Amino acid sequence: MQAYRSPDKIIQTVQGELLVYPAREIMFWINENGQVERWCVFRFVNTN
Repeated sequence: MQAYRSPDKIIQTVQGELLVYPAREIMFWINENGQVERWCVFRFVNTN
């Protein structure tokens, strides 16, 4: 996680946090123990 530096957005959830890195197109779900629970890659698509 240190390789990604600070996330652009942190979303608090009941089960922990969601760390979003749009420039790197990845996000991590962090559980209440501070461990990575899940992750996914994504891509924004311009529909205009």
